[in-house]
Amino acid sequence: MLDKEKRALGSKLAKEIVLGLILFSLFLVPFVKDIEKERYHFDEAGWITAGMQYSDLLAKRDLSDPAWQENLRKFGWPTPMVAKYIIGYSARKLGPNGPNETFSALLYNFNHDLRWNIVNGNVPDPALRYAAQLPIAILAALTCLFVFYIGRELAGWKIGLLAAILLVSNPTMQASGRVAMTDVPGIFFVTFAVLVMIFLLRAIEQIGRGENGAAFRVRDIVPLGVFTGIAGVAIGLAVSTKLSGIIADIIFISTTVYLILVPAIVGVLAWKNLGHGKGDLDMKLVNRLLIVTLVIVEGIAVAVFIVTNPFLYSDPLDRTSRMLDYWEKEGFLVENIPRPGAVEGIGMDERMRLIAKKITYWTVPIPERFFSIEPVILFIILFGIASLLYRGLDILVKENRLSPWGTAGSIVVIWAALAFVMVLVSLVEDVGYGRERYYLHLAPPISIIVAYSSIEILKIIFKEWNHPYYQAA
Repeated sequence: MLDKEKRALGSKLAKEIVLGLILFSLFLVPFVKDIEKERYHFDEAGWITAGMQYSDLLAKRDLSDPAWQENLRKFGWPTPMVAKYIIGYSARKLGPNGPNETFSALLYNFNHDLRWNIVNGNVPDPALRYAAQLPIAILAALTCLFVFYIGRELAGWKIGLLAAILLVSNPTMQASGRVAMTDVPGIFFVTFAVLVMIFLLRAIEQIGRGENGAAFRVRDIVPLGVFTGIAGVAIGLAVSTKLSGIIADIIFISTTVYLILVPAIVGVLAWKNLGHGKGDLDMKLVNRLLIVTLVIVEGIAVAVFIVTNPFLYSDPLDRTSRMLDYWEKEGFLVENIPRPGAVEGIGMDERMRLIAKKITYWTVPIPERFFSIEPVILFIILFGIASLLYRGLDILVKENRLSPWGTAGSIVVIWAALAFVMVLVSLVEDVGYGRERYYLHLAPPISIIVAYSSIEILKIIFKEWNHPYYQAA
């Protein structure tokens, strides 16, 4: 019997690998096709320069070199390192300079136009830029693959596939996934962290669900330990790639608090004593596991954040504070400090209107001439959020289950809400090429919500019409 189970598990794993490779290959095509023709973004020079410098230092294991302390016009110590390692390593290994040759500092001069910078060697040549672009395209395709898996865990492969297609065709993702910058690596690790969170909470549920209160099996601890470790590393890498990656950590903390408080509050209001029936979830045990797991994940994430950045080694707290202070003084963390492209003097209602318009365009691939259907898209998004919250609460409370609705649905809604707040606070106008990347954090969760909501609405319509599709769904 055990051999039969192993064969079945091996066969399932093989099918998953094949499916993943096929989908990844399909998702990769739009990002690499004619990538060398992608419009140049002036920040690419800085990321390639810093990336090659720091990846060289890391390869030499020279953690005391003064170069770690260089600002490099914001591309140095003020920013996390992981994305720079990815860009720099690829540029060094695949680029024309070779693994051991020196390279010229490529820092764009903003006092002159692109043509002047090209003539004066401040822009990477096409071969070097292509080598730096390639890993970003790969990470963009993997992000779309992770969105497929999240959607599948949420409500089936149809939702997953539609969500992934929406993200692949997303103008924000297309614009960001073809340039050598840090935005896509950041969203990649956030999306990966969200996927791991879903499996981690499922492992907790497996332990918390005993038969007549029986103790959990030792073998159930293994998945819990594995996913706890991976979640900590993923969250740590998200923050170590881009400071906005802290959203991954906030998602995990918020979901943990939600899963602890909501069943307890609803249980008290309904005069129920949850978690004590046969086969039910032992919420006391689950709550303990959630808290312990949260502490461990946070510890691992902090360790990863420090280990990946030698700039922090001498005094992690002080130097992290310096990184945040730098961005605050530059005006990137404080909305009332003027900066190029900042939206100044507008009220909250105007901010909401601008974001709603951009969610419609930058999250769903709709030509600008169809902006008039913005209310329809917003309705689909709001319907999906309401449906996810309702069904998630219904199953979490009535059926005493964490998955799939209590985890995937809750996480996606929390993810979208936090991304919306992030955009709302740091709103910038789309002035000049590349400003769309500020909306990138919204793209994955909104793609999932739109996919889910669209299919749910179709089911309702087909049910009303007694359509055969609904009967088969």
